[in-house]
Amino acid sequence: MHHTLSALGLGAVLVCGGWMSAGGAQPPPPGRPLPSPALTNDTAGFAAREEVQVKFHEAAAVMLSGDYTNAIPPLEAVIQAKPSLINAWEALSLCYVRTGRLADAQRLLERLLIIDPTLPRIHKALGQVATMQGDLPGAERYYLSSLKLNPDQYDTRLDLARLLRRQNRPDEALVSLRQLRAEDPQRNDVVLEMAQALLDNQQYAEALPFWQQVAALDQQNEQYQTTIAGVRLHTGFVKEAEEVAQQVLARSSTNLNALLIMADIKEYGDHPAEAVPYLKKIIEVPGYLYLQQQARLRLVMLYVYLHELDPLQYPVDDAIRKAEDFLKEESGNVEMMLMLAELYGVNGQLEQAEKRFRYVLRNFNPHNRRAHNGLFEIYAAQGKLQEAEKELQIVESFNPHNPYRHYTRAQFAAAQGKYTSAYREVAQVEAAGQQGAVAGLL
Repeated sequence: MHHTLSALGLGAVLVCGGWMSAGGAQPPPPGRPLPSPALTNDTAGFAAREEVQVKFHEAAAVMLSGDYTNAIPPLEAVIQAKPSLINAWEALSLCYVRTGRLADAQRLLERLLIIDPTLPRIHKALGQVATMQGDLPGAERYYLSSLKLNPDQYDTRLDLARLLRRQNRPDEALVSLRQLRAEDPQRNDVVLEMAQALLDNQQYAEALPFWQQVAALDQQNEQYQTTIAGVRLHTGFVKEAEEVAQQVLARSSTNLNALLIMADIKEYGDHPAEAVPYLKKIIEVPGYLYLQQQARLRLVMLYVYLHELDPLQYPVDDAIRKAEDFLKEESGNVEMMLMLAELYGVNGQLEQAEKRFRYVLRNFNPHNRRAHNGLFEIYAAQGKLQEAEKELQIVESFNPHNPYRHYTRAQFAAAQGKYTSAYREVAQVEAAGQQGAVAGLL
């Protein structure tokens, strides 16, 4: 933000400046109460007026030096002496913002509207404060009221478009951004916002040249480069996406966006096993628990898939270890508990599987169908026929009319050597299939 004091234009410069980058320092104690703003006849005389102006310039100099905290008391004193000096109110509101006193800034600016509700910059400043407070609908109302007073405010229109995008309304944002870009193609901030809005709207092909233009301004910016890689991946240019991601990783081996792109390319490509090192690398990057857990989950599922393809090369133990690691971070995740119990069952660790299923039923949901079904399979494998029959009845009770229950019954009967009963159950499945009740004959 460029600071000037010429012609007492300080307020306009400050309010139109970059408040969105304001710091969040701890607020100092509030200043003395401010007067109710009212236009005065200012009959104190020329000397008094000159003294107030000098104090205002001195306070502004302190503020422009970056000492916002110490600029607050003299600015409050100026307003006490001359409430009609709107530039002082605007300067004080900025000091409040920069010291984290957003509520004070909001109250001050709202009182300024009482002085003159026709000042577009006051409405805009309130929109900026509302944005910082997270009140996006309120910010939108202030920006619209500012533009109603002066529709030609380029930056306010850009702020509004940015706000619409943040509210997940990229279509509306793009209408304004296209017009802004047509009016001034050299505005790089508009290009960046346009690129992001197109990305949000999944218009990847149109977004690509905008991201390339943004990246050309800062060729070392890894975020821009990985965004380009992601856009290329979404538009089917897998080889080009991989090249960009690898270039980023060559400079920064722990860049999460590049690692995620490479994991996606490999996992969903022709060689899914090649995704493993990238997913493991994501887990090693500290400070991103959500992404680490997502990578662990993906590794569990990937190891299960690879085990089905080649059990010798990819034992189920790999999936078990990652599932256990996942639960160390999220011990109450029921879905992963059930997954781990099922993996124990596949691996022949039947007692551990039973304990996990029982734990879910005892501590989370006694009617969890997946847990009861897992117990049925474990007991059937162990030859504990009475326990298996009990669990099977519980499973069937969830949907007594499910025709697939006959298939399970047939398998259970065959495992016991009761082939007549097994054939009878298979016949029931076939009968249901002829009535269109099942997708196919099992």
